[in-house]
Amino acid sequence: MTQLYDARGNVYGVVRPQALREAGIDLPASAAEFASSRQSWSEAAIKLCCDWPDGQRPPNSKSHRSDGLLIGPFQTSPPFDVLIVNTDGSLAERSGNGLTSFSP
Repeated sequence: MTQLYDARGNVYGVVRPQALREAGIDLPASAAEFASSRQSWSEAAIKLCCDWPDGQRPPNSKSHRSDGLLIGPFQTSPPFDVLIVNTDGSLAERSGNGLTSFSP
């Protein structure tokens, strides 16, 4: 479900909104609604997509296996919206390394 990408030393998880919905996380349809309601879904999405699997966290590693989560695209044709979510659940305004991860 979540693909991890390393972009110049930053690791980001990339997931489609539909995959989060299929995992039981209730999400709105648009990126704007998604962003404004982040308190209701961000913790569950970070836990699902960014936490280490039980028993697999390497010694001396960060608390999450990625630096953030990219959720998108929300559309089926350009221009595409993507949300960049930090592991504390806040939204990032921008991330060049994150967008590099989203582009493949």
